[in-house]
Amino acid sequence: MSGPRPIKKRTTRLGQILTDLRVEARKTLSDVESEARVSATLISGYELGTISPRLETLTRVLDVYGYEVEILPK
Repeated sequence: MSGPRPIKKRTTRLGQILTDLRVEARKTLSDVESEARVSATLISGYELGTISPRLETLTRVLDVYGYEVEILPK
């Protein structure tokens, strides 16, 4: 009998960028939730690539990290 299957982490380029920026800013999901007024569940979904943020929401999250939408690659 084998152990539990590992959870596959899904991610997108945007998700990886958001994760990297959060880690660089030394913020937890809870910190971003409070500062950007976006639920930690949504932020986690953005980072995992399971959902895409609306532009308004993405702008608020990036603002917490000290960046603007223009830093994202096309």
